[in-house]
Amino acid sequence: VACGEAAQPAGEPYKTIVAQLNDMWGTNFPVYESLKVGSPHARRGGCIFYNRQFLHSLLQQWMRIDDPDTVRPMLYAIFAHEIGHLAHGDFDPASENVPVRNKELAADQFAGYSLERMGIRRLDPVEVTRYYQLTGDDFVGAASGHGNGGERTTAFQDGWHRAEVGLPEQGTQPAGGLGEP
Repeated sequence: VACGEAAQPAGEPYKTIVAQLNDMWGTNFPVYESLKVGSPHARRGGCIFYNRQFLHSLLQQWMRIDDPDTVRPMLYAIFAHEIGHLAHGDFDPASENVPVRNKELAADQFAGYSLERMGIRRLDPVEVTRYYQLTGDDFVGAASGHGNGGERTTAFQDGWHRAEVGLPEQGTQPAGGLGEP
């Protein structure tokens, strides 16, 4: 059990991807494979979780991505998003009143910023949008609070462009005025 969730040690390539993101940001967030099938997520206590079966289904069956050169950048984006939640302190009491939508869009922006800083250029914008549509409000409904695919893609691209021109990463202020004040 890690951060209150049944889990086992992370396998590859997930462990290495999170380690590289941690190295870049100077963080030390552990990653675990959740025993429960579900989407990647972060939890209070600083843990990141994924489920290999869910990721396989999402990327290869739902999105039809089976090229390893396309899958790997998507995994970096997914795990950077989760590290964004932890780096921004989204589970801290001080962030309690920040709307979920703002936290989610800020984590998307963090992911874009991270990937540009790492020099990961093989990310297809169409795949990013499709991923965000499948994991955002377009697919699961507005109740998820993640934002729709267009908003999430805009946040990701905003983070990418901020890093590209040397601006600092922004925290919980989402891209382009998206989210709630």
